[in-house]
Amino acid sequence: MSVIVMSASARLRLLSRTEASQPHLAIADEVAACREALTVRRSIATAALPLTSSAQASLLVLLS
Repeated sequence: MSVIVMSASARLRLLSRTEASQPHLAIADEVAACREALTVRRSIATAALPLTSSAQASLLVLLS
């Protein structure tokens, strides 16, 4: 999976070009991109949970 990051101004230019010709496609593309970004964020958060738990456990052992 790849994630494309673009500046706000680049995103606006892209959307304005697409909206001029096919506005319904521009909206659908933006919704799909937002959903994919949310999926990636959730995956990262889920993957980070075990790391957080083990780091906390290690710290408790160290402090004991």
